[in-house]
Amino acid sequence: MAAHSESGQLVPMLRDRYGRIRVPAMINGKGPFSLILDTGANNSAVSSNVAASLGAGLNELPPTIMHGVTGSTVVPTIQVDSISIGAFKTPPTKLPIVLDALDGADGFLSMNSLAERRIVIDLKNDLMTLSDRPSNRSNRRDVTLRAAPSASRMLIIDTRIKGVLIKTIVDTGAQATIGNLAMQAAVSGVWPATSPKDRIFGATAVIQAGTTCLLPPISLGSLWILGGRISYADVPIFRKLDLASEPAMLIGMDILGKFESLIFDLKNQTLQLRPRLPARS
Repeated sequence: MAAHSESGQLVPMLRDRYGRIRVPAMINGKGPFSLILDTGANNSAVSSNVAASLGAGLNELPPTIMHGVTGSTVVPTIQVDSISIGAFKTPPTKLPIVLDALDGADGFLSMNSLAERRIVIDLKNDLMTLSDRPSNRSNRRDVTLRAAPSASRMLIIDTRIKGVLIKTIVDTGAQATIGNLAMQAAVSGVWPATSPKDRIFGATAVIQAGTTCLLPPISLGSLWILGGRISYADVPIFRKLDLASEPAMLIGMDILGKFESLIFDLKNQTLQLRPRLPARS
């Protein structure tokens, strides 16, 4: 399931139809289970099928409130001894049970579960590297962005659109990019009523409506992202992070998947982005 390299533990990964990253994990020594790597989640979670295969009853522990992008819901919890990703193992923890909205995955893996490790997502070769130590290697194509301190441990970086500062949540568990209404007003003004509507899904069963449109060029440090799309909606995640009143967006795998690699340094709260090289003609 995993191999060692000089830079850390190599873990094979898959991409689902939305571009989200799935990694194999053992839970209580059973599996492997396919978990979505979710930088936008506070806690890891598993499906009810996984809980049943672990022999855990859904009513053995008190329920908990699970917060998602689109809303919150009360869900059962189970106690597990460990989640193992290659040689890395988490301490005992309680896991919420997600009933659906995972598109066939067995659950999701949060940044909290990976503690302060360095995570390299190689989207070109479909490999994830986990390391306890920073790397001395560097690539001149990498652009480093520093995340703002967050009690939720989510990575929130500064981006700019049309010169407007946008607080941006980096969410590998999201299939699409979502902006709040303050961002819509600052960047787009009043959007025409003819803009197409869509539905926004999260980890809970709550579905919200959004307004989809083309996204102006995004500045991330020295990088520019062109040709993206965004759904504007008043989703609860922005209120939970105290970002409802200022321009903010959640950037998903529709945009993050355009890069060659994503490097998360959880200890130093940085994100490195490596652009893809242009195709040779």
